[in-house]
Amino acid sequence: MKKMKTISLVFVLCLLLAGCKMENSQSHIKPQKINAQSSETKSSAADEADRLGLCQRQLEALQKIDTAKYGVYQQRFDTLMNSAAEYAGVRTNVNVDSQDTLDALYHYRVNLFCSEINQVLLTGLAERGIK
Repeated sequence: MKKMKTISLVFVLCLLLAGCKMENSQSHIKPQKINAQSSETKSSAADEADRLGLCQRQLEALQKIDTAKYGVYQQRFDTLMNSAAEYAGVRTNVNVDSQDTLDALYHYRVNLFCSEINQVLLTGLAERGIK
């Protein structure tokens, strides 16, 4: 079940990243530039997937440190992923400017949430070290 969530989450974020980097098809771009950007997009998507995987592993580690906080953050994680999946389902029906805005919003929300998990985990580990 968790693996399925991770796979769907990675798919959604890859979709979001790919949407952010699309170029106007009417512009005249040299093939080398397209290949370079395609490579950058793939690298960026891979980096994002790695960060998201780390975030999920930190959330799982939090379960061992503070089960009460884990429950709260797991529920928030599920809600955020469900929202992102809903958006991904209708993303192509939204104009490009709105896509850019919403893509940035979801990137921000995911990054902020993962930073919170990291902070709570580090605080919990530090408190255990002090005792």
